[in-house]
Amino acid sequence: MSTDSRSERAAGSAAALDAAIGDIDWTIPPAGSVRSCFSAPSGELAVVSLGDPTHPRAVLVPGATGSKEDFALMLPLLAQAGYFVQSFDLAGQYESHAAGADRAYTYDLFTDDLVAFLEAGAPAHLLGYSFAGTIAQSVAIRRPELVLSLALLTTPRAPATSSPP
Repeated sequence: MSTDSRSERAAGSAAALDAAIGDIDWTIPPAGSVRSCFSAPSGELAVVSLGDPTHPRAVLVPGATGSKEDFALMLPLLAQAGYFVQSFDLAGQYESHAAGADRAYTYDLFTDDLVAFLEAGAPAHLLGYSFAGTIAQSVAIRRPELVLSLALLTTPRAPATSSPP
């Protein structure tokens, strides 16, 4: 079998999986989830949580152009796997649009918010998506006791870079 045939089949399989998901109203949180707000250094951040709070904590942080809804399909899977899963909008995102509006959106602002969020609960398995991966790395370096594990999803190799050397 040629490489092209495998690539075409994989692409077809991915498209079929995507089509099987169907239409989703991203404004509706996953069934059983709880919406709340967190008072971060930058302001009020919108949070969604799912699972048993006594279970190991997993915190999923969206990228700069995303929101907590980016993880709507992952939250139930991780909760079913035995995690207490949380995600929140970064300052300036979706339902947290007013947070940080009175100052510059800097790495320190986002890092301070994530540290505060982690401090408010148990240490967590931390996933940083895209831009938030750079923030998650900063938190893991600054406050390693808050991070049980670190996963990076499509994260640039260094802050403000995305091109190879």
